[in-house]
Amino acid sequence: MGSKKTLKRRIVRSKKESLEAREEEKRARQVGTNTEERFFSAFRTPNAGLPEWFYGIRKSSNSDDAKGIDAYAIVAIGEMPIQIKSTIGGMLEFNKRRPGNKITVVVVRKRFSAEEIIAITIERLKRQRSIQRMLEEGMPT
Repeated sequence: MGSKKTLKRRIVRSKKESLEAREEEKRARQVGTNTEERFFSAFRTPNAGLPEWFYGIRKSSNSDDAKGIDAYAIVAIGEMPIQIKSTIGGMLEFNKRRPGNKITVVVVRKRFSAEEIIAITIERLKRQRSIQRMLEEGMPT
């Protein structure tokens, strides 16, 4: 067994690592919050040229947020769930944890303008709906 001094060092190191992990988690949550705000802000601006099947965006409830749904696109066929991520890695990790889900994942990078966020969202919704349609019809994706 180690000396008291060694044990004390391990405890201090463990506390430091724990504090660093909490700080990283806090930073990641803030990035996620900022990303979501940019997403919703993009859809609050006047937008010409949106497809006629797209009616708008709404925030999810707290219970839906806990299930991985940040927003809903209100479209002609109903509502489509959306998960907002700030990185491709975040999107891949989300999809890995939820294989076969029907949640549209939209990556919103810092450099994207409101117009780009809207265009990417519309394209992702179209793609998700095409996949859903193929699955409903029994066609391979």
